[in-house]
Amino acid sequence: MNTKLVKGFLIAIAIVALLGAALPAAQASAAPVPASWQKTTKTITITQDQINSSYRVTNPRNRAITNVSVTVGQGQVSIAATVTKRGQDPVATVSVWEPVIRYGLIDWKFVSATANGQPVTPDLKQILIRIHQVELRNLVRGIIRHNSPTRIVVTAVAVTPGLITITANVWGNTPATATPVPAAS
Repeated sequence: MNTKLVKGFLIAIAIVALLGAALPAAQASAAPVPASWQKTTKTITITQDQINSSYRVTNPRNRAITNVSVTVGQGQVSIAATVTKRGQDPVATVSVWEPVIRYGLIDWKFVSATANGQPVTPDLKQILIRIHQVELRNLVRGIIRHNSPTRIVVTAVAVTPGLITITANVWGNTPATATPVPAAS
């Protein structure tokens, strides 16, 4: 019984020794800690073609939505799509959105919508708001994050025909310079 106890203690001591030896090596190879965050202003432009060729537009998450097309106009964005509810005929919809900055992010405010050229029903309006607003918001945020993967706060957005121009404060970190280790003599 004593032998098992001694073997257990030896194994535990060996594990602690190995971890103690490996820890400084792991810390030495770790990325440097940022010394400071630097704020810069960046302008990001998104074209109508970028939006329409994006995966979110060409492959809508909701399979009841097809034939999606986004048009960037003066001060607003419109989304044309076909909505097919189970057991019903397809409906050609157009929803119109205006950008709004909320808490440093771009959100989209619903302006209007039509279904087969007529004003939408309250039921369809809620579906369009839920699907189109979320998809448009996520699409634009994804493009922004792709262009600037650091911390970002949107300060202005301008929508002109075919183009969305975003101005943002972008924080990037500058790594601290490593101090060389003195050589052993």
